Amino acid sequence: MRESLAKLELNVESWSEEMAYRSAEFTRFNKSHGLSLGDRACLTLAKQLHATAVTSDRTWRRIPALGVPIMIFR
Repeated sequence: MRESLAKLELNVESWSEEMAYRSAEFTRFNKSHGLSLGDRACLTLAKQLHATAVTSDRTWRRIPALGVPIMIFR
């Protein structure tokens, strides 16, 4: 896996216990917008890095007050 990721020249970020707790703030959108654990992890990392979360899920645009910029592709 490390060799495959190295070829892609991606940054791999560690997932900490603190980030797991931070992702809990997005659980309020689970039922209303269908956020999965992976969705919440993406949003948490984007928020921590002051980055834009990139997704193909258009429902993310309808989630109020995420505090994370969203870019929809497709």
